[in-house]
Amino acid sequence: MDNITRTIYGSTLQTYLFVGKPVRYIDNTRLNERFDIEKDTLPTTNQLPKMGYFAIGNGGHRAIVGENNITINNPVIHQATDASCFNPLPFVLVEPSADLAPADRANYALRKQVVIQGKTYIAYYLRRIANIPNLVDMELRVVDGESVVSEPFVPTQDNLFPTPPDLSPDNINVLSGKYATASLKLLLGFSRTEIDHLRNVAKIMYGSELYAIISEIAMVSAVDYPVQVTVPGGGNFTFNEVIGAQIVAHVNVYYQMVYNNDELNIAIDAGAQEPLFKTDLLILP
Repeated sequence: MDNITRTIYGSTLQTYLFVGKPVRYIDNTRLNERFDIEKDTLPTTNQLPKMGYFAIGNGGHRAIVGENNITINNPVIHQATDASCFNPLPFVLVEPSADLAPADRANYALRKQVVIQGKTYIAYYLRRIANIPNLVDMELRVVDGESVVSEPFVPTQDNLFPTPPDLSPDNINVLSGKYATASLKLLLGFSRTEIDHLRNVAKIMYGSELYAIISEIAMVSAVDYPVQVTVPGGGNFTFNEVIGAQIVAHVNVYYQMVYNNDELNIAIDAGAQEPLFKTDLLILP
C-alpha cells in the first residue's frame, strides 16, 4: 500500500476554500520558489488553485542490506511540513534547439533553463494530470492488516436522522478499522515516450539510466499562468506556466524505469477518509 502524507499546505488551502476566503500564500511554501520560476507572482483573489498537477523525485527511498546480504529499498516518508520532494527530478530534459513540440509542451509546467555538466537544457518539473474524474465516490472501507475491503456508501434516512449513541462517563471511543472515504481515483500514466524521457534525464544527470527511479510523487495545487518565452535565434511563444504551486500530498512509491519497457500507470486516490468508531464501547476498569 502506498504511503500518503497530506501536507499542512494542502490542509490550509482546503480550509480557505471551505470557508470561501481568498487563499493567502506565505513564503517558503511554493515550488515556484524552489525552482525560481515566477516566484514573485501570486494568484489573484479570483484565481482558485486546483490539484491538477504532480511532480516526481528519486529521494523517497534508502537502500539497506538485509538478510543474506540482499539489498532492499526502504521507504523514506515525508513529513506534513515538507514543501518539496527530497530530490526533485524533471520529467524532461531537452536541448533548447530541440524543445518539445507545442502539443507535448502543453502537458508540463515549471519550465526552467538549467546547466548540467556545462551544457544547457530545458527542464520541465511539473506535469498536468489528465482525465480527472468528475465524480467523487463515497465508500466504506474496512482495514484488516494489509487487506482493505471497499464498498459503496449510500446514505439512508438513518444518516439524515442520526440517533445519539448511549454513552457513559466510563466509556471511551475505540476505532473500528472502518473508514468513511471520499474517493477520487487518479491515474498518473507514463507512455513509452515519457519513460524514455525519464531515462534520458537519468543519463544526463547521473550518467546511467539505472538512476531513472521514481520513489516520491508530489500531488500539487496551482493556477495556470500564461507567460511569454523567448526561443534561441529569436521569436517567442506563449507557455502555460503555473503559479502558487504547492504540494498538497506526498506519495511514497518505487518504480525503476529502466525495467519498464512499455507504459506505466500509477493509481492514486486523491480523496480523504474519516475513521468510524465501534458501536460496542470499551468500558474502562
